[in-house]
Amino acid sequence: MLTVDQATLDLLNTPHEAMFLGIIDADERVHLVEASARGIRGHSDWVRSDPEMHPRFGFSVTACNGRVRDLYRASILNDPRNDALLPALMVQRLCEILPVCDDLTVFGE
Repeated sequence: MLTVDQATLDLLNTPHEAMFLGIIDADERVHLVEASARGIRGHSDWVRSDPEMHPRFGFSVTACNGRVRDLYRASILNDPRNDALLPALMVQRLCEILPVCDDLTVFGE
């Protein structure tokens, strides 16, 4: 079962639209970081900067005012045999635990 902590959800409460990188780790915890924060330009940079991170999947989202507007399934962390896309089941599970807009756009479908 995917889990996300309140501190991670609080990151989405930005008054401006922002892009976040997301990682689902081996324990099925969701982690987010604002793209370009701390010099992190992508999932590979993030994993290199945090040796304790054990990613299982990657994704990205755009959010504003606490709601996810867009979800991007592609990540270098995902299985290349599946076009490096986050599996559909993980997309569904993310949509169940993240605050998403009614008109959420999922890229990669």
